Amino acid sequence: MRVFSCIEWTFIIICILQICAGIALFTLNIFFVWIENIFIEGYYTSESLFGTEPQHNYTLVSCGYFILSSALFCCGLFGLSAVYFWRTRTCFIVLYILSVIVSLGCFCLLAFVIYNVMLHQRSRLNSYRQSYDFIVLQSGYSQDPSSMHYFDETQQSLRCCGSMSASDWLVAGGYIPLSCCKYGNDTERCGHLGAQSLQQQSPNATQFGLLEAYDTGCYVKQAEHETQLNVIMYVFYSSIVGGTLLLQITGLVLVICYKIRNFNVVMRPTYSSRL
Repeated sequence: MRVFSCIEWTFIIICILQICAGIALFTLNIFFVWIENIFIEGYYTSESLFGTEPQHNYTLVSCGYFILSSALFCCGLFGLSAVYFWRTRTCFIVLYILSVIVSLGCFCLLAFVIYNVMLHQRSRLNSYRQSYDFIVLQSGYSQDPSSMHYFDETQQSLRCCGSMSASDWLVAGGYIPLSCCKYGNDTERCGHLGAQSLQQQSPNATQFGLLEAYDTGCYVKQAEHETQLNVIMYVFYSSIVGGTLLLQITGLVLVICYKIRNFNVVMRPTYSSRL
């Protein structure tokens, strides 16, 4: 029975981990494709150099992970073959190195797409800020019915009021809309909100209106929502990329050491006498 060296045993363990990682990543990616944008909605909703539709980034990352999982599986398979079928190990080592190169190309693609999404997330948040400021602070709400309808829906769905806070409406010299009512459909409890509040002569009407409205501004809510979701996605995908990258580099170093060690053994004068 053949006795494996320390390098060979370490390389075998790395290869087994590569096979398991490839199968796990392939299964995980199938799950992500199945649930589509439910889990990763905020992560991919961004303009891209490849197009303005979120599906462009989604398709690129999905394809990248499918190729990466296949490359990981092939690396493990070729690595084990190089150890067990030692007479043809040079061929399997070459295939192993080629699979590692393919996986490194996938890492570059995934890193580029993630970096691209991060850049466009910043510009997207700036566009939210400009849009909300125009509607609230520059009378876009009262002058444009479509802006009024859009921002009313935004305030009700995000449970927010104004751009940065409810007081933005008062800075604009207007009134706090009824869509800011923090009691939802129970608008009777928000008597100091809406256009009718302009007719009230109570000195505390403004203070009561602020108490009846949502505390947080819509831009703040939108930024918090995207930041929290994207941080989860960045950490999740970065951990996958970082872990597999470390695995591939370790395997590449081991296969080079393995080849050099066996080359030195072959060059020994006593090698032919042991065959």
